[in-house]
Parts: sequence; C-alpha cells; structure tokens
Amino acid sequence: MKLWLWAPFGVLVMAAGFMGYRMGQVPGETELIERYAALYVAERGEGAQLSDCVARPSGLPDVRLVVTCVFAPGDEVRYFVGKRGAQMEPSGGWDDEDRI
Repeated sequence: MKLWLWAPFGVLVMAAGFMGYRMGQVPGETELIERYAALYVAERGEGAQLSDCVARPSGLPDVRLVVTCVFAPGDEVRYFVGKRGAQMEPSGGWDDEDRI
C-alpha cells in the first residue's frame, strides 16, 4: 500500500483540527474591544473613530464587557459582550445611569 496516497487526507485532518482548535479559543479582551469599536465605526459612518469607544468589565452575569462608544454628548452606543465574545442583550439588572 502506498502511504503517499493518504497524505492529502492527513493534511485535511490536520487542517480541520487546527481550525477547530482556533474556533474553540476565547478571544482576548483587546480583540473584543477592537472588534466592537470597528463595528461602531462601520455602523456610525463618517466622523466615527475607534477612539470614541471605551470598555469596562461588567458586573452582570453572562456579560463579560460593556463597550460604550460616544459620538457626541447624549449620542452613544453600548455593546454588551458575552463570555465568548458574542454580542448580547443583558438579561436584566443593567442600570442605565451606570455610565462610563
């Protein structure tokens, strides 16, 4: 039996394993802040900057970070980031007066 015939299958298995490993990684906080700041800039459009955004840890269960982007006083967007980096809505307990 010729082993070189199995080489493409081996490469495919290794690539799938690597991609599965990377997908299982929890993103770091810097990566999450950059991701949501970029989302804000894309949604807001002209005049929005990455530096409009700040983040802080959340005291809510299941919410890892709260990223707040302020375009002008009174004009802000808030992103709630889950434990694995997904955007979510808090399940209660968020005090709107608790601003950055």
